[in-house]
Amino acid sequence: MALVLICANLAAFFLGGYHTLGPYLFLAGLACAFCATVWMAWCQTTREFSALLAVTIGVAIVDEYAHTVSGVFTYFDKGTPSLLTVFGWGPFVALIVVAATCCRRFVPFRHRAGWFGVGLPLLSVIMIAALAKSQGYLGIIGWELVLVYGLMGLASLYYCYTRPLGWGLSAMACSVALGAGMEYVGSVEGLWSFHFGQPLCLFMVFVWALRVWTILAVCYLLGISFAKCTDKP
Repeated sequence: MALVLICANLAAFFLGGYHTLGPYLFLAGLACAFCATVWMAWCQTTREFSALLAVTIGVAIVDEYAHTVSGVFTYFDKGTPSLLTVFGWGPFVALIVVAATCCRRFVPFRHRAGWFGVGLPLLSVIMIAALAKSQGYLGIIGWELVLVYGLMGLASLYYCYTRPLGWGLSAMACSVALGAGMEYVGSVEGLWSFHFGQPLCLFMVFVWALRVWTILAVCYLLGISFAKCTDKP
């Protein structure tokens, strides 16, 4: 499954004409994500790995469609959404989960977060709204995107309430950091462009936290916890 996903990413990369851009930094990041995908495929059970990929691709299709239709960003191949990012979410989310698992070792708060965990998605939503307003994006966000953000916000609230606070923090930190790097590199190398031409759309950085929490929440509802090694009642 990991090899099929990697092949799908490479096929989308060439079929979309992205190779003509010479995006070497993006390819370096993609290679790291591929390594994380193979590592997860080796360490997780088939059920866990297949569920993560299926949920990730499903969320990616809905999320990317809402963003492209609203005009927040446009892809080089004009896809709505681009197959490169639909398949690319799989390795990228795997990279975030692997990074969060490593960071989790150094973060305390191993017990269930409860209401303290609710503050994490609330902070992300506030930052999304504030940064979208500061860069002028509130005026172009359509109802599709509002609905997607609302559903992701609810899923994130549920997940951060039920899981350990340290795991929620680790997932958020890695999502924001890696998301910012990926969004910036892809933009400056021409793979996608934001509506107002900035090299980095700041509110998208915190959208990545909601995306990852949502994917993990759906997996958790399916009985799969990627924080199980650090869970305490």
